Amino acid sequence: MTSDIRNILGHTNIFNNQDKVNSIEKIGSSKYKVEKDDKYYVFSFYDLNQFDDFENEDLVNEVLAHAGLNPLTIYEKGIMPDIEKSYKVYEYRNEIALKDYLEKASDQDQEKVGTEFGLALRKLHGIKAQDPVDWQKEFLIVSNKIFYMHGLNEIGDDDYILIDYINANKHLTENTAINLLYKNISDKNIRIYNENSLDLRGIKKLEYGDGIIDFVEINRIAITYPLFAKAALKAYHNGEKPARKFYRLLSLYQATTILESIINLRNKSDSTLTPEEVDGLLEMYDNFNRITPKWVD
Repeated sequence: MTSDIRNILGHTNIFNNQDKVNSIEKIGSSKYKVEKDDKYYVFSFYDLNQFDDFENEDLVNEVLAHAGLNPLTIYEKGIMPDIEKSYKVYEYRNEIALKDYLEKASDQDQEKVGTEFGLALRKLHGIKAQDPVDWQKEFLIVSNKIFYMHGLNEIGDDDYILIDYINANKHLTENTAINLLYKNISDKNIRIYNENSLDLRGIKKLEYGDGIIDFVEINRIAITYPLFAKAALKAYHNGEKPARKFYRLLSLYQATTILESIINLRNKSDSTLTPEEVDGLLEMYDNFNRITPKWVD
């Protein structure tokens, strides 16, 4: 296979001189670590229909770089019709997923990387939309769809706790700040390299809304790693106590995500949350008898 991939690499511009390719190591199902002139790169295959996404990725990376978030450098991208694949060559970073890092990290290191993430998320949310965004309308469309799906399915005894909570607080989405959203925060998409440097993966396109919704995913990480979440929250707010409205909006978005996941789990459909995560988040909010998650105490 190494000889096959070496031949394929020869069709790229960056690796067309085979004499300068020192080593090739498979590091994923369609991903290779390539050494050339004492520098490491990643060469990765994708489906043909993913090539159009690369152009969008360039725009996202340009915006992230302007905000000081140091995205991966992409050196080359293209299509290989003979093998019906698109490809990309990008910067190699000796990194691990946040989940793997936190499993072994000391309390101090968890807080340190949480602080770095909070600062990075603040930078990301500092990127403002160029065009108007009606966030309240977008939220109402999503929540009404969830209510509709809920009405078509089995109704649990405690479901109306969530429904009543959402209905009582959805007015808060009027006139919220509009930020660039991460949306795909997870302990897999956040990568650590050079000990505590962050690589924010999973931002595929520029989507704008109330940045507080990104803390829904931080809540999920907090089920297992509350020190990371607490440090991220503190750094995001520059050490100041968040406003009550911040927590009210976060709890609203969390209740919506939980209800949607409950519906999908009952239907045996893809769900954002696992059953264990649903239980953990309901316990975190004491079945929404409180507006602050317990990990902030």
